[in-house]
Amino acid sequence: MSFWHTLPQPIIGLAPMDGVTDAAFRYIVARHGKPDMQCTEFINVEEICRGTASAWRQLRFVESERPILAQI
Repeated sequence: MSFWHTLPQPIIGLAPMDGVTDAAFRYIVARHGKPDMQCTEFINVEEICRGTASAWRQLRFVESERPILAQI
């Protein structure tokens, strides 16, 4: 069973916003607002394949942000 089935209805999520939902912002939201799930900013798959530092920085998260989805 996926985590989607364990979330309360309606699902309250933090939408991915380019230039806004970075790791620091998601940490603050998780600590003070705790949505049911969060998404990363858009991450370009080519950057991930090249292993650029910026792509990996965007994928960082802390345990309190779970469940978290990567927007690739």
